[in-house]
Amino acid sequence: MSTEIETDSKSATSSRRLPPPLEPLQPLSWNYWWSWAPDGNEVFRDLDPGLWQQCEQNPRVLLAQVSDLRLAQVAADPAFADRIQRLSARFGDYLSDTQPWPKLQLARRITRETPIAYFCAEFGIHNSLPLYSGGLGILAGDHLKSASDLNLPLVAIGLFYRFGYFRQRLRRD
Repeated sequence: MSTEIETDSKSATSSRRLPPPLEPLQPLSWNYWWSWAPDGNEVFRDLDPGLWQQCEQNPRVLLAQVSDLRLAQVAADPAFADRIQRLSARFGDYLSDTQPWPKLQLARRITRETPIAYFCAEFGIHNSLPLYSGGLGILAGDHLKSASDLNLPLVAIGLFYRFGYFRQRLRRD
């Protein structure tokens, strides 16, 4: 499953050339796998802890806004580059494992080309993707992660709150 970040933020979608040791962060930032992977949050946070909080732990926004100086500093740190390589290798392994969990009893018509459609009003995947308001969304997000880990062909369809669920404004009319 590819849990990709979609956003209207110009800064989050702009492409930026990262120093070679940091390049694996680009594809990682497009998939929420980093949010549950050991050291995933920490790698992005350690680029710039203050900015990480300021951009609501959104790695796409972080990579677009972190300073060139800071990128050069962390790119020159062999221990940090090694962390990125290990994380990227685990991500590659995760994505390359496309076989459904052996004990899943899937109908033949359920394939990557014809997946299950999962409809829900909200999905609690990560706080940087504010598409949930509480329990239902968190449960739905857990279902998505489980489906991903089991390689269950599934597509989530829900509502996209342009400014996040908690930032909506309602008028009397």
